[in-house]
Amino acid sequence: MQSAIDYNVSLGFGLMLQGPPKSGKTVLTGQFAHEPDGGVWFADCDNNLAGPIRFWRERMPEKMKHIYYDTINVGESGIIDASARWERLLKRTNIALAEKKIKTIVWDGLSSISDYLISHIVAAKPGDREKHMTISDWQPFRSILSKAIVDIRAIGKTTGKLFIMTAHDEVNKDDATGALLITPNIPSKLAGNIGGFFSDVWHSESSEEKDGTLTYKVRTMPRGMIPSLGNSLNLPKEMVFKWEEFSKHLYKYEQPK
Repeated sequence: MQSAIDYNVSLGFGLMLQGPPKSGKTVLTGQFAHEPDGGVWFADCDNNLAGPIRFWRERMPEKMKHIYYDTINVGESGIIDASARWERLLKRTNIALAEKKIKTIVWDGLSSISDYLISHIVAAKPGDREKHMTISDWQPFRSILSKAIVDIRAIGKTTGKLFIMTAHDEVNKDDATGALLITPNIPSKLAGNIGGFFSDVWHSESSEEKDGTLTYKVRTMPRGMIPSLGNSLNLPKEMVFKWEEFSKHLYKYEQPK
């Protein structure tokens, strides 16, 4: 039994960052790179880093040396079989978690990650079973995915590492009320409660300014069709993300060493 007085609230940060395509989710996570030993590692699950890398090179070249990645569906010898991608994701994540220079772990692309896990579950079925997802397979799907998230955050709790998962939006109808809700795009009832496995759930949004440029913001508190948002750090309900400002909130209550 431990006293709540000793609980280090600056650790264990886990972020579900959802939003429409091209709303700046991956670009934002690159800002978590910082000096010293503040590397960000991306599990590139949807082969979509080209645009963000061009942005980072142009707008924040000083952070590029602290950004790392692994492609999950393509390895050193070529395309990885779909059934092996989930295990590769876990293996490469564990390597990144053990690397001192990596501070932030990013699983970039929940839709692709879901596909990896589905292929993993289907491939594990005995030869005489139908090779597709059935009703009985969705409980293992939810259990395996949620366990992976909890395990990564548990390691982060003891090592000070941060965990981020990005997800595209999807509009679903609430079974109880019939209301339309914006949830992460994941083929399971887990879409409605996956945010509960994270300390924060933000929504990435873009808006066009008068001069035609795009501004990328995040919303950190519930709004209308997105009631599942929330933050654990007393952040503004809407903000243009900057690591320097965010880190003040993240480490505000850091315990003395």
